[in-house]
Amino acid sequence: KRREALIALLAEMKPDIVGIQEASVCKIYGHPSGDDTIKEIALGLKKRGLNYGGSFWESERVGALWIEGLAFLWNRETVALDKAHIKCRRLETSYRRSGALIQKSLCRADAAAKDGGALLRVYNTHFEAYKNDVRIEQSREVASILREELAAPDARALFGGDLNSRDMSATYEAEGFITVGADRVDYVYSLGISDEDIAAEVIPLHSTPGKLDISDHNGILVTIRNR
Repeated sequence: KRREALIALLAEMKPDIVGIQEASVCKIYGHPSGDDTIKEIALGLKKRGLNYGGSFWESERVGALWIEGLAFLWNRETVALDKAHIKCRRLETSYRRSGALIQKSLCRADAAAKDGGALLRVYNTHFEAYKNDVRIEQSREVASILREELAAPDARALFGGDLNSRDMSATYEAEGFITVGADRVDYVYSLGISDEDIAAEVIPLHSTPGKLDISDHNGILVTIRNR
């Protein structure tokens, strides 16, 4: 039911690009053995007449029962993007908990609007939830990657995700990013986009009276005006 509610919301909003954290391939909790969240969402949107591509990157797993990672969905009618232009890497800072390797990742989608505009690099990540020292090192590692990949003076980027912290902004503002949207531990930062060309709003996905909780996090919608 939650997935169907998410599909209905995406079909209504028709976003150009969606970044998802804690995307999963799950064979527990009574889910079908082939349950693949991103493929099912794309299929659900197709049934509603929409043409979305999807990409899933595995960060961590528990055997073959549960696989978690990062994902992108994109509207093929409005965005020039394919899997060849999505690059992901696992972060070096990791640890083991109950025998499982807890490892986070950073993904990047190099996209352009089909109606014009310069290339936009969209970054998606999910940091450690329980160990603060690990989370801080992951944040520093990602900041270093962004510094290297966005060194060009005309670089344009969005960077966001579930940072599992309310105090990471200084790290990215030091790299030239501006905080454009935030809700609890979820943030979106921008680089190379003027204030008048970008806006953000929180999309309620839980704790709304009379509505099913789609997630335990809200969404952040960012709108960019291309020039």
